[in-house]
Amino acid sequence: MKKFLLVLLSLVISFSSFATSEVYKTKPQKKKRVQVCVKTKANASFSENKLNLSVQIDSGNYGVWYADTASCEECSTAGMVNWYRERKTISDRKIGFLTKQLQTLNANVNVVRAKKAKLFRNAVCTEIKMWNQLEKLLYNFNSVVFEINKVLFVGNIFRVLNESTQQGISYARFACLQEDVNTFKGIKQENVNGDKGLLLIQFYATMRSLRPVVKVSQLRKEYSFMSIAKAKKEAYRLTNSYPVSEIKIAMNSWLTARKNVATLLSSSYEAAYNQHTMLLVHSLIYNFLDIEAYTTSG
Repeated sequence: MKKFLLVLLSLVISFSSFATSEVYKTKPQKKKRVQVCVKTKANASFSENKLNLSVQIDSGNYGVWYADTASCEECSTAGMVNWYRERKTISDRKIGFLTKQLQTLNANVNVVRAKKAKLFRNAVCTEIKMWNQLEKLLYNFNSVVFEINKVLFVGNIFRVLNESTQQGISYARFACLQEDVNTFKGIKQENVNGDKGLLLIQFYATMRSLRPVVKVSQLRKEYSFMSIAKAKKEAYRLTNSYPVSEIKIAMNSWLTARKNVATLLSSSYEAAYNQHTMLLVHSLIYNFLDIEAYTTSG
């Protein structure tokens, strides 16, 4: 549904400034999504005792992934930006609730043996810490990508992409944590089709494609008031801050933390937990692919 909204926005922008705006051509779709055609306004209200336990799983060329398939009634840039922010706020609050629950959860004895309970609790807390570090880097990386796009491209669609990517990451983490909680409680889960492994090579390749070298001349063309010295400093920051190599280190630390939790679970629940890891990694790929589809189109 996010792809539909972004295409709709690009059409609105092109019609509103027909004489001067460039119409973006989208790349051929890299994924096929099973979409839920329900128009939903983001609601900032949230009650922990009424937490919606269901999660949405989509599928595409890179396997299965967590995806918020709710749709938006807004067509303006500002309206869509606000909608994604509100959806992210809801997911963030759910993450906060589930995180607290995980930090004090006594796992089902069929999932984690009693003698491993303390190791399990420590491993879960470490996983949360490692994810928080990775997530912060991903958000910072995404913000820099947004700044680069403002310099290199024309149009407001990247404001929407910036917010939708952060919302997608937040929703995916919520979905992963919700399924983790279910697994630790001993709730059986079915295997999903389309398991293609972690696909980290694709993830890093997609992120590298979003970080071209920014030239001083490009900055001064967009910001005529900027001095050469300031442009050099800004070009260096946009090109080198939050590199993919740094994200790779954080990703490996998080995956190691996930593995340490998984090894403490009985075999069938370990497989389910590893499936959640795979789904979250795939979600990151698809969220950043949405940006790549616009930055490399033309």
